[in-house]
Amino acid sequence: MDKLDVRIIREYLQGEPLLSIWPSRASSRPPIRLLAKKLGTSESAVRSRVQRLSNLVSLSEGTLIVNPALLGESIGALLFDVSEGLPKEKVLKELKLIEGMFIMVDYESRHVVTVFFYSDKPSLKKKVDLIAAISGCKNRKTFANFVFPRCNLQLSRTDLQIIASRIKDMSKSNQGIAGELGLSSRTVKRRLTRMIDGGAFTPIASMDVTALKDCVYCDLVVTFKNVESRGDTEAGILPLVDDYLTFFGRFDSLTELNMIVPSIPIGEKLRDQIGGLANVKTARIEFIDDRIELYDVMLEKVNHQLVLAGT
Repeated sequence: MDKLDVRIIREYLQGEPLLSIWPSRASSRPPIRLLAKKLGTSESAVRSRVQRLSNLVSLSEGTLIVNPALLGESIGALLFDVSEGLPKEKVLKELKLIEGMFIMVDYESRHVVTVFFYSDKPSLKKKVDLIAAISGCKNRKTFANFVFPRCNLQLSRTDLQIIASRIKDMSKSNQGIAGELGLSSRTVKRRLTRMIDGGAFTPIASMDVTALKDCVYCDLVVTFKNVESRGDTEAGILPLVDDYLTFFGRFDSLTELNMIVPSIPIGEKLRDQIGGLANVKTARIEFIDDRIELYDVMLEKVNHQLVLAGT
């Protein structure tokens, strides 16, 4: 796994600009020609890398992250350590069953991150309390909300049908969606462009962490002394991690740097470098054992909005 591999994975998982919070793109499958130009290499080199990485990053098994404001929900993350007295595998199985669970990250330590939907403060409290009871983490937990752009769009039933069709098959073309829904390809393209530009959704690929060899997948979570000044601090962090960064995640109270590093010592060195920056309060690194994607919940949420929209 070298720098070019990491950059390709980053394009599939997020794209750029990273500090925009919500990169606007229509597909998690960038055209080979454009990707080669952006990365400054040949199309044949990119094509061969993409083929080699296909068992690690799956485009067709990804999903659209729909702006939760359009679904009447929020998306939050709970970071915690599973109690030493509990079997971690059993805890993870129980956590998967919680309604609205979206992504779970299992680390080599006792640490776990759960990402889930919630509808309001009582719903959030209920889910946090349930996770705490299952994991035994008690007060050893941190909650953060994902930061999404303001979205003033009103999605029509047709818009929701287009989103649902793309989620069911992320490789489906605009023409394929048009044929399924009885629309013109031009209409599908126009509506998708409007939704993308308006911050309605962004695509994300699926990743099989277990397919990684001879390198280490990790999360570096950074908190700040002054959250209002975090932008400048993040801009200073990005050059340090650019060779390894696969996903930049911004929460209301912290920043997550998802990385592939050659070794644990290199990851720890990055943690120490970032932890020494002036506005950084804490920098914690955890090495990932597995990533559990429960992407079906996104389609369930969209289908629920279709039911509410009626015929």
